[in-house]
Amino acid sequence: MGAYSTSLSTQQRVSDVFNYALFSGLYLSTLFSCLRWLIWVDEGWKLRKKIQWTLLAVALFIFACALATVSTILRSLMIEVNHPIIDPKPVPSTGKPMHAWPSIMECTTSNASALAADAVLIYRCWLIYERSLRVVAFPIFMWISGTVCTILQLYWQIIQAQGLDTIWQPMNSTIGPGTVLTPFWGSTILLNFSATVAIAWRLWKIAKENEGVTSTHTLNFLSRVFTESGVLYLVVTTAHLIVWFTPSAFAIALVSDINIPITGIAFNLIIIRTAQERAKENQSKGFGTRPLTSIRFATMGPKDLESQYEARDNSQNIVTFESTGTTKDSDTSTGDVVA
Repeated sequence: MGAYSTSLSTQQRVSDVFNYALFSGLYLSTLFSCLRWLIWVDEGWKLRKKIQWTLLAVALFIFACALATVSTILRSLMIEVNHPIIDPKPVPSTGKPMHAWPSIMECTTSNASALAADAVLIYRCWLIYERSLRVVAFPIFMWISGTVCTILQLYWQIIQAQGLDTIWQPMNSTIGPGTVLTPFWGSTILLNFSATVAIAWRLWKIAKENEGVTSTHTLNFLSRVFTESGVLYLVVTTAHLIVWFTPSAFAIALVSDINIPITGIAFNLIIIRTAQERAKENQSKGFGTRPLTSIRFATMGPKDLESQYEARDNSQNIVTFESTGTTKDSDTSTGDVVA
């Protein structure tokens, strides 16, 4: 993503790495908390009987991308600081420099982490709209477009560009991976905006329809969580897109390198906040032996809701939290919307 362009001085690269390390520290703090809620029960340190393996796998995948990136960045920086002159890039017989593997690694891991988080967002949107493919058709198309752009970016860097590092900063509109990275971030922005708005709108609409019939606190809370995390991610991706059109290589490097940490933070915050809310509701409503499991988003009229509450002895909340058994661990996720 440009942290290794020859247009950056050693001092600028040190500042860039410090910036990346700062945001990585914030990301790691949210990762540890996220893993705590995914792996262990709400109260204590007993392993959950039912772990959301998909969420856990995505969280660990983003961490692996961040770890690979920071390792590559630090290694390259230490080589440059210790050998700024005696360690030049080897030039093959073609006359072009060798592959810029640090840049290839950084770009690929950044794109891959964004695609993984976007896939989970699409899945959540699909669940909330009762598995309607029509609603998620546009986000899926944007996700496929982003995948194609990532493949083209790899082709440019590995096969065709042969490590021509200077074409990254600022964006060259006629040659180089920048021609596919800008549409990648454009598609990511459109995907996140459309899916986040769709989720927030659906939750708000259900809460509005059932206002006065039952408590809508949980729906309003989920809507706020998705909106706030979505805005956080949209801010950095939008800045990432805009900065490619500026003449400052240093600015491009600074914004590019915080993308993976912000992606991880936004992803982790949804899991952390919804899990904390679930644990709080379990404790306040005395559901310690009756875990909350899934959220169903079928639209119900007031009469249907009233009859359902009577049948369930008024023990459940709207849209609907259902108990599937008796256990002492709050051993479930906040619902299909989070899973």
